[in-house]
Amino acid sequence: MDAKFKQKKLEGMISELGQVKASKSAALVKLKTMMEKTVMSRATNSQNSTIIWVSNWEYKYLTKTGEASLAVFDKKITTINGWIETMRKQEKEMLLKTEHIEKEIK
Repeated sequence: MDAKFKQKKLEGMISELGQVKASKSAALVKLKTMMEKTVMSRATNSQNSTIIWVSNWEYKYLTKTGEASLAVFDKKITTINGWIETMRKQEKEMLLKTEHIEKEIK
Protein backbone atom coordinates (compact mmCIF):
# COMPACT_ATOMS: atom_id res chain seq x y z
CA MET A 1 0.00 0.00 0.00
CA ASP A 2 2.81 2.36 0.81
CA ALA A 3 4.48 1.74 -2.56
CA LYS A 4 1.21 2.42 -4.43
CA PHE A 5 0.75 5.67 -2.52
CA LYS A 6 4.28 6.81 -3.38
CA GLN A 7 3.77 5.81 -7.02
CA LYS A 8 0.55 7.86 -7.25
CA LYS A 9 2.25 10.81 -5.55
CA LEU A 10 5.17 10.59 -8.00
CA GLU A 11 2.80 10.42 -10.98
CA GLY A 12 0.95 13.48 -9.66
CA MET A 13 4.22 15.37 -9.28
CA ILE A 14 5.31 14.40 -12.80
CA SER A 15 1.98 15.61 -14.16
CA GLU A 16 2.32 18.88 -12.27
CA LEU A 17 5.87 19.29 -13.61
CA GLY A 18 4.55 18.82 -17.16
CA GLN A 19 1.94 21.52 -16.58
CA VAL A 20 4.56 23.90 -15.19
CA LYS A 21 6.81 23.26 -18.19
CA ALA A 22 3.93 23.90 -20.59
CA SER A 23 3.03 27.10 -18.73
CA LYS A 24 6.65 28.26 -18.82
CA SER A 25 6.87 27.52 -22.53
CA ALA A 26 3.69 29.49 -23.21
CA ALA A 27 4.97 32.41 -21.14
CA LEU A 28 8.25 32.43 -23.07
CA VAL A 29 6.39 32.46 -26.38
CA LYS A 30 4.24 35.38 -25.17
CA LEU A 31 7.34 37.24 -23.97
CA LYS A 32 9.12 36.70 -27.28
CA THR A 33 6.08 37.90 -29.21
CA MET A 34 5.75 40.96 -26.98
CA MET A 35 9.44 41.79 -27.39
CA GLU A 36 9.23 41.47 -31.18
CA LYS A 37 6.18 43.76 -31.24
CA THR A 38 7.97 46.28 -29.02
CA VAL A 39 11.06 46.27 -31.24
CA MET A 40 8.94 46.71 -34.36
CA SER A 41 6.93 49.48 -32.71
CA ARG A 42 10.09 51.31 -31.67
CA ALA A 43 11.56 50.96 -35.14
CA THR A 44 8.40 52.31 -36.74
CA ASN A 45 8.08 55.19 -34.28
CA SER A 46 11.74 56.16 -34.46
CA GLN A 47 11.65 56.55 -38.25
CA ASN A 48 9.51 59.66 -37.91
CA SER A 49 11.04 61.01 -34.71
CA THR A 50 14.33 62.20 -33.33
CA ILE A 51 13.59 60.56 -29.98
CA ILE A 52 14.82 57.05 -29.27
CA TRP A 53 12.87 55.21 -26.59
CA VAL A 54 14.73 52.77 -24.39
CA SER A 55 13.50 50.57 -21.60
CA ASN A 56 14.42 51.24 -17.99
CA TRP A 57 16.79 48.25 -18.06
CA GLU A 58 18.48 49.53 -21.23
CA TYR A 59 18.82 53.01 -19.72
CA LYS A 60 20.43 51.65 -16.54
CA TYR A 61 22.79 49.46 -18.57
CA LEU A 62 23.84 52.31 -20.84
CA THR A 63 24.23 54.70 -17.92
CA LYS A 64 26.45 52.27 -16.01
CA THR A 65 28.46 51.58 -19.15
CA GLY A 66 28.89 55.31 -19.68
CA GLU A 67 29.99 55.83 -16.09
CA ALA A 68 32.51 53.02 -16.41
CA SER A 69 33.80 54.52 -19.65
CA LEU A 70 34.24 57.89 -17.94
CA ALA A 71 36.17 56.26 -15.11
CA VAL A 72 38.49 54.55 -17.60
CA PHE A 73 38.85 57.82 -19.51
CA ASP A 74 39.81 59.67 -16.30
CA LYS A 75 42.42 57.02 -15.52
CA LYS A 76 43.87 57.33 -19.02
CA ILE A 77 44.05 61.12 -18.70
CA THR A 78 45.83 60.77 -15.35
CA THR A 79 48.30 58.32 -16.89
CA ILE A 80 48.94 60.57 -19.88
CA ASN A 81 49.50 63.55 -17.59
CA GLY A 82 52.00 61.46 -15.62
CA TRP A 83 53.88 60.57 -18.79
CA ILE A 84 53.93 64.21 -19.87
CA GLU A 85 55.30 65.26 -16.49
CA THR A 86 57.96 62.55 -16.64
CA MET A 87 59.00 63.60 -20.13
CA ARG A 88 59.24 67.25 -19.05
CA LYS A 89 61.45 66.28 -16.13
CA GLN A 90 63.65 64.16 -18.41
CA GLU A 91 63.89 67.03 -20.89
CA LYS A 92 64.82 69.46 -18.15
CA GLU A 93 67.41 67.03 -16.82
CA MET A 94 68.91 66.65 -20.30
CA LEU A 95 69.07 70.43 -20.73
CA LEU A 96 70.84 70.78 -17.39
CA LYS A 97 73.33 68.05 -18.36
CA THR A 98 73.87 69.73 -21.74
CA GLU A 99 74.49 73.09 -20.06
CA HIS A 100 76.87 71.47 -17.57
CA ILE A 101 78.82 69.75 -20.37
CA GLU A 102 78.97 73.02 -22.36
CA LYS A 103 80.37 74.83 -19.32
CA GLU A 104 82.99 72.11 -18.84
CA ILE A 105 84.02 72.35 -22.50
CA LYS A 106 84.57 76.13 -22.24
